[in-house]
Amino acid sequence: MGEKIKASFLRRFYDPRTKIVKNNGSCQTANAMALYAGLIPQADRGEALQRIIEDLQARGYQQTSGDVGHLYLIRALAEAGRSDVLHKVYSRTGVGSYGGILAKGLTTLPETWDAITVGSNSLNHCMLGHAMEWLYGHVLGIRQAPGSVGWKKLIIAPELGGLSSAVGGTRIPQGDVSIKWWRNGGRLTVDAAIPRGVRAEFHLPAEYASVQTGGKPVKAQTGVAGRKTVALSEGRHRLTATAASSAN
Repeated sequence: MGEKIKASFLRRFYDPRTKIVKNNGSCQTANAMALYAGLIPQADRGEALQRIIEDLQARGYQQTSGDVGHLYLIRALAEAGRSDVLHKVYSRTGVGSYGGILAKGLTTLPETWDAITVGSNSLNHCMLGHAMEWLYGHVLGIRQAPGSVGWKKLIIAPELGGLSSAVGGTRIPQGDVSIKWWRNGGRLTVDAAIPRGVRAEFHLPAEYASVQTGGKPVKAQTGVAGRKTVALSEGRHRLTATAASSAN
């Protein structure tokens, strides 16, 4: 049944020449939803994602995903390793951005991206809050490892973007996970607290070449997308990574 639905969707809505799903002027939501749902053919996924990025670039990284499509835009980009694009989206100011919402003096999420403060629009709304998932899972970098059940294995994989630091944590069944990272020049320092009974795998950002724990060099393994990884046990850890340009 699933394959029949997929074939019908592609036949009716997908252009295999342009790698774009039918839309009303911007492919961001259409392509993102189709990518996340696994409807785009495997061979086309890279180009379909690139169409989203090109659309964002043409609009100065203005998202057009509204509310319903926003979560899928985040997941399509972040899970493909393109949090660099999301950093640009969320660094914007002006209409249709979190920066624009803050500039209006709001401290809660409004119902609409343009943050209308008059009339019947809510100014304390759950909508537009999807970026929280990305902030925890990709900026702090706390995610459940693929195949893990009950958060028994974590991935700690911060995506730094243009930020100099981030701090936060989340509660999982075994206890609290906390991450604090900051960088100074070519050095990145990460403090990680892992609850008892949980294992973690730290993924160095791509631009970092070597890592130390407790002041001693650690031999990192090569993981997904060529990023170096270090296994972490329960407890508190301090990792110090050196950028490739600084290591040479």
